[in-house]
Amino acid sequence: MKICPACGFKFGKKYKFREESSFLIEDRHPNTVDMLRTVVNLIQRNITADRDTQRVFYFLQAISKCSDEVIEWAINQYYAEGHYTKMKGLSYLKIMILNHKKNRSKMLKNEELMYGTSPKKINLKKEK
Repeated sequence: MKICPACGFKFGKKYKFREESSFLIEDRHPNTVDMLRTVVNLIQRNITADRDTQRVFYFLQAISKCSDEVIEWAINQYYAEGHYTKMKGLSYLKIMILNHKKNRSKMLKNEELMYGTSPKKINLKKEK
């Protein structure tokens, strides 16, 4: 049986997509789980092609190695820019998450250069 090195998908294995999907999100932070469920429901309501449980499983399998922080950032951006109204579904969100995972450290460095850092804390001594 071959295993995809990028996402861990096992070729030739019979998957029960609903059960496997729940296993993929059970170890995540509850806030991330709520956000994932909400965004998947929103996408499935607005985009007919993404109503398949197999597509949801493939989406969750692809983002399984991403941190919760990266996923939450990408979902917030997805909501803010209204991509679900522009017919951009699970595959678009998946690419947003994976690209943010790759570029996160460089993005934070560039934000620090652009906005600077907060000043150091100074302890003031009380005068008597």
